Amino acid sequence: MMQNNQKIRPANEADLTAIASLEAACFSLPMKKEHLVSALADQTFHRILVCQNDETLLGHLVLGLYPTLPPSADLLSIAVSPEARGGGIGEKMLKEALALLQEMEVESLQLEVRRSNLPARRLYEKLGFCEIGRRKDYYDNPKEDAVLMELSLGGEKGCVFCANSGAGIQL
Repeated sequence: MMQNNQKIRPANEADLTAIASLEAACFSLPMKKEHLVSALADQTFHRILVCQNDETLLGHLVLGLYPTLPPSADLLSIAVSPEARGGGIGEKMLKEALALLQEMEVESLQLEVRRSNLPARRLYEKLGFCEIGRRKDYYDNPKEDAVLMELSLGGEKGCVFCANSGAGIQL
């Protein structure tokens, strides 16, 4: 795949069917289309980014925004089409999202990831996320623990809870 044609941009209404299809292809419990419609309409509390190559949607990312004090965000979903994996699309989308969150003065980004999803966990660690806890049996199909991870966006690499050391705590 030629990476020069890849473009990361905010999602629009025309992307929703492709995003929902990608969710269904990638996850045992995908986000429902009606939730994606809601997230796209609610720019106060959500952002959706997509990666597109010409006319093909290669990936998407959904953020939940919490404009409290301090402002924070959750990575609600990130998916790359199976045929496009390994090409750096997930990393590119995450870096774009991190830049957007920093512009919005968001101080931290948190996420849950399957314990067995080592490629995703390695990517998050590469970008500075650290483990802050676990949620037992969080996922279904199959039943599995979630690893909670956080990245501080306030200028220091790492997370608030583990004082940038990479040492997680059990919740």
